[in-house]
Amino acid sequence: MRSSDQEQASLDPQPILPPEDGRAAPVARPVESCPVEDVLPAEPPPPRVWTVFAILVSAFVANAVAGAVVLVGVGVISRRGVPRSDNVLEEVARTPGAMLWMLVASMIVLGVVGLTGAWASPVPWRERVRLTAPCMSVGQIASAALGCMAIGFVFSMLYALGLLPQSSTIEALGEAMSEGLGEGLLTAILVVGIMPGIMEELLFRGYVQTRLSQRWGSGVAIFVTALLFGAYHLDFSQGMFAFVLGIFLGAVVERAGSIIPAVVGHAANNSFSVVLSNLGWEPHSPLLCTALLIVAAIVLAICTAKLGRGFKDVRLDPPDSAPPPPNPEACAITSLHERSSDG
Repeated sequence: MRSSDQEQASLDPQPILPPEDGRAAPVARPVESCPVEDVLPAEPPPPRVWTVFAILVSAFVANAVAGAVVLVGVGVISRRGVPRSDNVLEEVARTPGAMLWMLVASMIVLGVVGLTGAWASPVPWRERVRLTAPCMSVGQIASAALGCMAIGFVFSMLYALGLLPQSSTIEALGEAMSEGLGEGLLTAILVVGIMPGIMEELLFRGYVQTRLSQRWGSGVAIFVTALLFGAYHLDFSQGMFAFVLGIFLGAVVERAGSIIPAVVGHAANNSFSVVLSNLGWEPHSPLLCTALLIVAAIVLAICTAKLGRGFKDVRLDPPDSAPPPPNPEACAITSLHERSSDG
């Protein structure tokens, strides 16, 4: 009974007695609940998408200007002392040297534009283009590279069987490499194989897909980026291949959280194509082409299955940007801290 009386007395308001030294007694103020908006930060606006398309338009324009400048420069250098002709630029454009220099200029433009957009972002540029350590094992990265090569081989056999129209761009580049790059195979691998693998992935999967994924979700971002990647090649047949390859590379990037596996796969596919073109290897038997097509499709299925567990994590809906629910204890602590600072 005594303990209950003591508990009741502790709950009753206690009188505030003046201090013995004559100072004014502190006034007790009740702690009021603070509104949630005073504690939680305001919801950030959705990521801007127009900057992505502005960067892409800038890359297309700068690419065309750089290609024209290189073409004219190579034409002037190679035609010194030679009588002019009406189709001199067309003749120069089909030479291996001009093709390589135009490709070098194009890749430099893509890399510069992509990195400029990343540096202008408030996020550190490596995180902006996801040039970070991948969440993949070495075996999974190898599977991604082998899968890219399998996609390229599938399309090569479809072209050989006449099931898809031949790409004029690929034919011209293949003829130029087989005719004039026998002694410069390493140069061709560097320019045609490695440079596009780095620069194109920096811009498309790194800059473009990262921002679209933040705004629209990974599934839509992969599809739209692959569509833009195919349109960038300005060739229907090559654009179809680039679209399918872009879907695969986009899923790999979302799986790994990094563009490094995509860079490796892209460069491996291009370098493999350069080596085959340099060797002049091209099957003509429909039976052999069909068999190679089936083998390449099986290899692609195995590689996709190897990465399939990670592909299940790819979101098809936009990320949830809703703020977390308020924490009452944090609200009370913040209110007490503000009141003590005011006092």
